[in-house]
Amino acid sequence: MKKLVLFLLFALLVNPGIWAQNCVKIDSLNRVWRLVKGKDVKAEINTLNALVYEYTKDHQGKAAFLSKRALEMAQDAKYEKGIADALMNNGLIEYQELHHAEIAISDYQRALKIYKNLNDEQSVVKALEAIADFYYRLADETSYKNALNTYKQVLEHKKKANDIRGITAISEKLGELYSHLGQYKKGEEILQKAMEHEDFLGENSNTARLLLGLYAHMDQLQAKVNGETSKSNTSLYIIIGLSALALVLLITVIIVINQKNKAQQLAKIEEHSTEAVS
Repeated sequence: MKKLVLFLLFALLVNPGIWAQNCVKIDSLNRVWRLVKGKDVKAEINTLNALVYEYTKDHQGKAAFLSKRALEMAQDAKYEKGIADALMNNGLIEYQELHHAEIAISDYQRALKIYKNLNDEQSVVKALEAIADFYYRLADETSYKNALNTYKQVLEHKKKANDIRGITAISEKLGELYSHLGQYKKGEEILQKAMEHEDFLGENSNTARLLLGLYAHMDQLQAKVNGETSKSNTSLYIIIGLSALALVLLITVIIVINQKNKAQQLAKIEEHSTEAVS
């Protein structure tokens, strides 16, 4: 019975043909849920978690209700994998609302810790990517830095698994993040490497588009710097010109005052000379 349930659940999750035969994934999972309900707690929790994931796309309220139920069941059964999967679903539901960011990231991180304890490499990567994606979506400098550091961990896992396509995808995100943080040289370097991977895979280059965008942005910044430099130079010339004019005026005033003083002194001397002659 347990093997049959696991086979059906696996087939529903990975085989599009089964989905088509059963109309929609939600209907299919509901049938599996009814089959295992009250008979195999782990299978029921796994099915609930799979069902919640599908509900998150269009039925947030129902997803939240069932996710809470799956988490409680997993905690009661002390089923660590079920707890972690339910926490991931909670994070996914909260992901829809940015003001729930701290709660979502906390749920993801709790799930990540469990996956690490279980040595579930695939789920560890999934949790890390979820955390990084959420940080990226928050779109502020601190969050960009957190996303960058988390994506770097994901990249190491992708390299370890020799996942070229995964390496390329994460490298593109790192390149964009470096650009957002103003580290354009690093962004350019990692995007160049990502483009080499795409060439190896023979795929259309999304990285080329990102690189062109990066170069365009760098050109705009350079033009802005040049424009500000030009404005600064013009301002400097004006200041120097006005200073020179002020200096000339000051010298002229000093000369006029000196000449006036000399004229007054000469007048006094002539006046004394006239009095002496008289």
